[in-house]
Order: sequence, then C-alpha cells, then structure tokens
Amino acid sequence: MFGTGLEGVLPDGSIDGADVAELREVLTDLGASSADAADFRVLAQQVAREPASLETRAAWRSEALEMMKRDEVSPADFARAQRYIARDPRVAEYLTKSGLECHPDVVRAAISFSKSAANRGLKF
Repeated sequence: MFGTGLEGVLPDGSIDGADVAELREVLTDLGASSADAADFRVLAQQVAREPASLETRAAWRSEALEMMKRDEVSPADFARAQRYIARDPRVAEYLTKSGLECHPDVVRAAISFSKSAANRGLKF
C-alpha cells in the first residue's frame, strides 16, 4: 500500500486515542504539507493529553475571530472553509470531538486549504 508521505512527521501511535493512519490520509486529502501535519500533531497530542475545556474552546474561538478580523477574512471565505471541512465527515467529527474546530491555527489552516482547493478548481 502506498503511504501518504506524512508517516515521518505523523507516525502510528503518535497521538493517543487517534487513528493516526486515518489522520494522515485526511490531512493528505486536505492538502496539508509535512509542516502542517507536524503542527497538527502537536495540537492533537496536547488535546489527547488534556482535553480542551469549554473555557479553552471559548478562548480559542475568540482568538480565531480576532485572527479572521485582523487578516480580513471575509464571511464568504470562512463559509468556504467550513464547507471544505464538512465535505469529509471524518474531519468534522475529529475536530468537533477534540475541540480543535475553533483553534485559531486550525481555522487559519482550513481557510488556507479551502482557498488553495478552490484555486485548483475543486467544487465543494
């Protein structure tokens, strides 16, 4: 079987309680680079060790909103990112379950990935 190319930065067993092979596949489908996968691994390991509280999620949401305002992310760009993530139920489920759906770095990545995909002509 062919690998995703992310095995070096996201090895099996590197995130407690997660199907890392599936995460590599999902990240590859989203267009994540090795650096993106490494950054995601760090976040996923953190929430695997200590789940994000409601207060932490609220703080992340506020940070993400400030980032979008600062970076002048339009409502249409944010909606496109949400559609892009929602097209794969595995992604939406993992992000919601882990609390990472509102982490500012994850939101920024989703916006970037969806813009890149749209520029390549993908419809979602």
